[in-house]
Amino acid sequence: MNTTFRLSTVALAAALCWQTSAHATATEAQLRSVTLYGNVSIQEDSTSSWGPWAEFEPTAAGDTQPVAAPRAATDPYRPLAQTTNTTPPVPQPVTPPCASGGICGFGMYIVGDPNDFQDLPERTDVQAFRLNGDIVQAAQSEGEGSSALLPQVIGLNATVLSSTNVPFQLSTSGDLTYTNGISPYLGETPGNFYYGNNGVYAIGQDPQKAGNGYSPEQVAATHFKLVTYVKGPQGSVQGSWGVIGYTTPAADMEALRGSAQANYNGSDHYGNAVAMTVNFNGGANGQGSWSGTWNGGSDGTVSTQASTNGTILTGQVGFTAAGTIQGSTFTSTSVGTNDARGSVTGFVQGAFFGPNAAAAGGVVDITKTMQPSPQQQPTSVQVNPGQGYTGRYVAPFIATRNNGG
Repeated sequence: MNTTFRLSTVALAAALCWQTSAHATATEAQLRSVTLYGNVSIQEDSTSSWGPWAEFEPTAAGDTQPVAAPRAATDPYRPLAQTTNTTPPVPQPVTPPCASGGICGFGMYIVGDPNDFQDLPERTDVQAFRLNGDIVQAAQSEGEGSSALLPQVIGLNATVLSSTNVPFQLSTSGDLTYTNGISPYLGETPGNFYYGNNGVYAIGQDPQKAGNGYSPEQVAATHFKLVTYVKGPQGSVQGSWGVIGYTTPAADMEALRGSAQANYNGSDHYGNAVAMTVNFNGGANGQGSWSGTWNGGSDGTVSTQASTNGTILTGQVGFTAAGTIQGSTFTSTSVGTNDARGSVTGFVQGAFFGPNAAAAGGVVDITKTMQPSPQQQPTSVQVNPGQGYTGRYVAPFIATRNNGG
């Protein structure tokens, strides 16, 4: 056995003598002479000293401190689920065109003599508009000084729905006061109400259409005719036609959501049949739906007439439409036609009127194109519809709910 790995008897005896000596103090030389293990002496082996390990040899890389490697964005050997701090956008509520239970109207207007509308040599343009009304003064007791349908004084705000360069002449802040008797502009007969404003414009029941197949008081809506006198070097009159009344209250619309569907039938400004099927039950999204046909969805006898902004269509223009319900109003999301050679663009906008949505009224503004048949080709703007056409059809309408649903 190697002697460097054992305690000699002499070393052990010297150590014991040093430890047992009460007053003797070992010298440094004596401590170094005692070998404990290897070449380590008692002097070098201490709890307060590293001994031979007090100094370390430098590393091959020198004294440079290691730099921590940046953490990888992804681990190709252990892909982890990535999270994003994105918040879904909050859906913004869409304001219905007309408030439930308020006054609302829809119509079309044109510059020209309203009594000579059908025979104008050239129409400036026909546009769709909406009226939002406020009750300025409540209706008085029924009699000579009040209307059984609308309040004593109404404030109407007009919104043009079509893109146009023909402005609507009704003041957006104008108040119309009920007047009994004959209007110099509307030619009303006693019994049909009208509202006037200093002789500048007047709105009243259309004597040719009011009460045609429905009771205005029961459905809280009626056809109207509005006339605006446009002052200027060559004063002219702007004529408008439409439907106006009280939209269905919100409580009634909510109650109708439990109904499966309801059918409506009526007519538009040109006498074309309007048929609508309405599903009030909107389900989870809260929106009901509707679909409808005008003139059965197909053309009958259609007339074309030139205007400053294109061709205007009148007569039996047929098309289809479908859309959604919001509040007491409805809007189209698609329009079409049953005519094989036809295509349609545009919109339908309207509202439900009266208790329990007794009527549906509004306005259509569509552009319809009919391709000519192979045997006929168009020769001018003024063409027979069988030769094909492209033109706009604008018309207000009203349809009442069938008693059976």
